[in-house]
Amino acid sequence: MTGNDSSSTTNSRDDDSAGGFYTVHCDWNSTDSPSSAVVRAVADVTGRDVTAIQPLYEAIDPDALDRFLTHGKASARPRMLSFRFEHCDVTVDAEGRIDIKRLE
Repeated sequence: MTGNDSSSTTNSRDDDSAGGFYTVHCDWNSTDSPSSAVVRAVADVTGRDVTAIQPLYEAIDPDALDRFLTHGKASARPRMLSFRFEHCDVTVDAEGRIDIKRLE
């Protein structure tokens, strides 16, 4: 991922900046948690520092997000969650995909 955090374990980022749609692929099996990856991805997409955006807990419980996406059987039904954060629609799934649509 591009941005201020060079320690990110994000594998790649695809974007359609003209359409305001971005996809980030992460590895939940590394030290990266879904909640921290979402914060970094949204900060990157919006061009802001992670310290300049609202806390994630104002939009969704970060611990619940992490548990929902990283715990459970691998054969379980695919898990996906969508919410609004920092003027973006965010959809994140258990496979490590984060879709971000800027709302402007």
